[in-house]
Amino acid sequence: MNSKNKVTETATTMPQAYLDMQMTASNYLELGPEKYKAILDHDLQLENIPADMLSTIEQGMRQIMESKGLTSDTPFTGLDIDGFYMLAELLDLKAEMQEASFYENDQFLDSMHMVDSVTDERVILYNLVPTPEAREAAEAKGGRKNRIGPERPRLRKRPSESKGV
Repeated sequence: MNSKNKVTETATTMPQAYLDMQMTASNYLELGPEKYKAILDHDLQLENIPADMLSTIEQGMRQIMESKGLTSDTPFTGLDIDGFYMLAELLDLKAEMQEASFYENDQFLDSMHMVDSVTDERVILYNLVPTPEAREAAEAKGGRKNRIGPERPRLRKRPSESKGV
């Protein structure tokens, strides 16, 4: 089944915001980050994004095509916190509210209430992340370091970095 059929078949059960995410994911995966930027999203700033983060974004896009992240039973996995926010930024989603609940095996299930900054559609996304202790232990063993807050590279300029502000 190709990705366009999957989007069509699930249209009656998914929020419009998630269907929009699937269309973006399909385009991103088909074109790759550089062509996606050149053709569809000229505002992306890929030059500051480390290769491991681009890989995480691609992983998130693939999970969107598999309808992951839409329910607590099928959350995003392997994105961690910074990867989720980079994915959300690429999808023009802004967090309105976040709820975390302990899951299992040193993990939290983040329930992220998101709003599409273009269409104003709302969607709740679920992201399974390691606890801070588990994350620190993984980083100490050479795992990927989370870049949270101001350390995280941005895909788009912050409003304060825009011209005329």
